[in-house]
Amino acid sequence: MLDQSLKVWVKTNYSLGENIFALGVLRFDFVENPGMAFGMSFGGLISKYILGVFRLIAVFLLENISLF
Repeated sequence: MLDQSLKVWVKTNYSLGENIFALGVLRFDFVENPGMAFGMSFGGLISKYILGVFRLIAVFLLENISLF
């Protein structure tokens, strides 16, 4: 919940590319990843819906299937 709350706070309070925090060489800027891990993407908007449904099914199965 903390992670998602922080993401919402940053998205609603900062502009894309704006610096959020800087301390010496440590710097946090607001950027958005248009794809999946490491910026990979495929299929445009429909792929986001497919992946979202896949994640929901995977979480449901992991929560409800016992290996023991």
